[in-house]
Amino acid sequence: MKLAKEQKIIVIDPTEGCALPKLEHKEMKTLPIEPVTAFLREAKESGVFVMYYVELATGLRRGELLGLK
Repeated sequence: MKLAKEQKIIVIDPTEGCALPKLEHKEMKTLPIEPVTAFLREAKESGVFVMYYVELATGLRRGELLGLK
């Protein structure tokens, strides 16, 4: 916005005076190996092992995972 104002692309910067949201640090939570192993064993029997393995290994979100072919 600042650059656009300097280059006279916009007359005023609509973001001036806006308060930025505070950043919150959240500790990452991971699953213990035992429940993951049991989950993947069950997923293998259900035929969805590859999908859940990729999700657990990469951290893809649901929409990203379901978009894979």
